[in-house]
Amino acid sequence: MKTSHLTLAEKLREPGTTRLSVPAFCKLLGLQEQDLAEVAGVDVETLRTHPESVQLQGALRNLLRLLSVAVTVEPDLLRSATFIKGHPISTFSNKTLMQLVKEGRTDDAVGYLGSISAGHLG
Repeated sequence: MKTSHLTLAEKLREPGTTRLSVPAFCKLLGLQEQDLAEVAGVDVETLRTHPESVQLQGALRNLLRLLSVAVTVEPDLLRSATFIKGHPISTFSNKTLMQLVKEGRTDDAVGYLGSISAGHLG
């Protein structure tokens, strides 16, 4: 199977597992491990020693969900990732969509992107 035909979830998964990959997320989002740990609400050591952590994997699934919707608005994955982590949204007190995920507000972030996709905001 060619890499270009992999789904986003497959690209962000650890090979041979169903577990999402910390290094893949760090690379895609241009984050240091410490930054990803902060978003996930775990200690940085958890990323290295317990990547199967329920809390960590839940946060990665939320980021995957957000990225999956973001690429429907902006098909370029790197541009979508940059938007998620670096674009303050006035609707959310100038927080980024990644900050919303960190706060447990993934549904709000996804809803915002859905509104843009539907032409209601943006």
